[in-house]
Amino acid sequence: MFEGGTSIKGLIAMPILRGAKIVVFLLATITFVLAISFSFARPAQAGLFNMIGCVIGVGCGVPVQTPLIPPIDNPEPPVVPVNPGDTGEPTDEQGEPEEETPVDPNPVPVVTVSATPALVGGTVENRTVTITGKITDDDFVSCQLLINEVPVDATCVLNEETGEYDLNYTWVVAGEPDAKAQSGEYIVKLIAVDATDRQTAETTKIIVDNDGPAVTVAGGNTIINSGSITPKVTAADDADVASYSWAAGKNPAVLEFDAAAKTPTFTPTIEGTYRFVLTARDALGNQTVVPFEFGYAVVLATLPLPVSNIEELVVNSPVITREVVASSDENVADKDTEVLGNTISTPAPAAFVAQSPTIARTGEGWRIFGLLWYWWLGIVGVMATGWFFVKKYALRTLANDS
Repeated sequence: MFEGGTSIKGLIAMPILRGAKIVVFLLATITFVLAISFSFARPAQAGLFNMIGCVIGVGCGVPVQTPLIPPIDNPEPPVVPVNPGDTGEPTDEQGEPEEETPVDPNPVPVVTVSATPALVGGTVENRTVTITGKITDDDFVSCQLLINEVPVDATCVLNEETGEYDLNYTWVVAGEPDAKAQSGEYIVKLIAVDATDRQTAETTKIIVDNDGPAVTVAGGNTIINSGSITPKVTAADDADVASYSWAAGKNPAVLEFDAAAKTPTFTPTIEGTYRFVLTARDALGNQTVVPFEFGYAVVLATLPLPVSNIEELVVNSPVITREVVASSDENVADKDTEVLGNTISTPAPAAFVAQSPTIARTGEGWRIFGLLWYWWLGIVGVMATGWFFVKKYALRTLANDS
């Protein structure tokens, strides 16, 4: 015990108790300040610190609730500030109000025109074109139809149901059977005129084709002994040809063949010249006619030899013959069915003349190197006479010198 009745434990506890009071006071002060400051902050934080304040006895507050704003389905567009005096009317670049385009109480006529079919020509059945047109106009006065700028007699009639004016015109392209219009492009124009003399024109196009397809036929040759021949038909454009037709002329014999084929095969058995005609037609009936002929012989005739302008040089010359092939082609069936020419291969006899002798008998006598025998007698006599005089002159000259 110390003086005054204070023990050692009391001396130690008193400072500790005073320190604890100071710490509690400081914590309470800090808590109060924080609670006050966060009550004006975010609602969640304010609610948290209000609870702390209630626990430590500082004070309890009510959390601030943020009201919910419902979504706006059609938000209002932002307000754009306008210039003073702006009425909202459209203006031009200078800011002046634009003038409205006046509506024409009498618009120009509305015209349409068409032609069916657009491709014509050939036979009479394919030379008719139907031209139709429509005109819409309240003040319609007249119409005019032109083909390649040439007026035709056509009339526009009012259609009571539609209030439009209809045109129906049939154009026969060179109507007579033997008359054909020139092939080419034809422009159809329909012109409508109203009460104020305003006009509207529309055009369409027609193609006239009166030309037959371009077709050629080759391969006409001579058949030797036996065999067949097939013509070679060529079209400039196969799409232009709708059909082929073959017809026989006046021939040594009737041959069987496919008359509708493009390239039929002919097999003759009787000698002579055979003639046929090919007719090629397009879709409009235009046609092209091409002749074709070939020959048939059992034995090829021997051609005569050339004759001199003065006299025949070779008489009764022996002839040597042998078999030769004129050409080759995939159509060859065998060696007995071949044709001389450029279509089917043909072994044909060819003539070769043996060398003529230098001495030959003629109706005038013997010829030696082309001259009659008595000409040779004259030549030998002249030569002998000349030799006689030359020899005599030489002997005389030698005698005088001696």
